[in-house]
Amino acid sequence: TGEVRSVTLTGGGSGYTSVPTVEFSPPPAGGAAATGTATGPDTVASVMVDVGGVDYTSAPTVEFSPAPSGGVTATGTASISGYVSGSTLTSGGSGYTSAPTVVVDNTGTGGTGAAATATVASGAVTGIAFTNQGSGYTSAPTVTFDGGGGTGAAARIIINRRVASVTITDAGSGYTSVPSVVFDNTGAGGVGASATAELDDRVTSVTLTDPGSGYLTAPTVRFVGGGGGSGAAARAKLVRRGYGQQDNLYWARQILYGKQLLVEIADE
Repeated sequence: TGEVRSVTLTGGGSGYTSVPTVEFSPPPAGGAAATGTATGPDTVASVMVDVGGVDYTSAPTVEFSPAPSGGVTATGTASISGYVSGSTLTSGGSGYTSAPTVVVDNTGTGGTGAAATATVASGAVTGIAFTNQGSGYTSAPTVTFDGGGGTGAAARIIINRRVASVTITDAGSGYTSVPSVVFDNTGAGGVGASATAELDDRVTSVTLTDPGSGYLTAPTVRFVGGGGGSGAAARAKLVRRGYGQQDNLYWARQILYGKQLLVEIADE
């Protein structure tokens, strides 16, 4: 009789939040249907920063709750970036008859996009209003004032750094539920960052639990359920058993006589 030997995963699909069941098409009358189980998400796929926090001067460490017994705990590193949160006018200068242009120098800061306008009263710059706070700053940009007929205005930019992303350095293994993500802010200067992890959402393998019997051709494989996932696909491979190599050869010659089929002979 024919048994299913193995299942080869041809596509992992996506969107699975739980492990789907595996179904095989039935064998001919008198056979026993094969069964199998899918192996699903057990590694950390990504981390989404929910709240970036405030006032980070260095990246906090990232900790994941431990994987279940036999698994490997995931690891990751955080990166921080900032935005312009304000400025301090260190000198108003003199002789300004109109508002000068505020020039933001982003060289070496890692950031872009910050823009501001100046206000003038009694010949001096009296304030800076940011029209764009920018993003990606790891250090504060410098500003200069151009035009307006005056000289001497100067200001210092203040940036607020926050956790921007988390890079997975080891996805771990063995997770049966989503681990928690904790930022250790010791020495990082900031507070308030939070994040959530996401598990791998694909089917990763199929384990045959019963090969069944009576198959003349390989059955089709379907994945059912899995919390709304889709797209997983697999194909079954058939093995024909005999009492020895000669029995298998004879069986193949007699049963498949005159058919153009590829037959794998299994020496048990």
